[in-house]
Amino acid sequence: MKVPILLIAHGSKNKKFYEMVERAAEMLRDLHGGKVVVGYLMGSPSIEDAVKEIEEDTFVVVPFFISESSHVVKDVKERVRKASNGKKVIYAKPLGDHPLVVRALYERFLEALQLYGEVPRERTGPP
Repeated sequence: MKVPILLIAHGSKNKKFYEMVERAAEMLRDLHGGKVVVGYLMGSPSIEDAVKEIEEDTFVVVPFFISESSHVVKDVKERVRKASNGKKVIYAKPLGDHPLVVRALYERFLEALQLYGEVPRERTGPP
């Protein structure tokens, strides 16, 4: 049995935000091959509603946040703890400066240059 993932994002008034999170969750499901439930700190479904969808005794919270802000360190953990009813909860780190995040930022930089007709020089060092 695969351990479920609870993907938690902030929430937004912008509909496109939710579409982006759901696309990311779908890609995560494909990679994981198991259950991925999405909950929002300030949106729907709430963290509490998402936790209720998890029947397993253990799950991993994956914060879709950049840093260990007070939302991640305090708010998310407190709400998950209250909703989890004694289940084992494992917390992953937020995205932060993970090398793949840095690589994605660099790729966005290259995309922006190409949009404006700039051609970057080839990088000679490691990625």
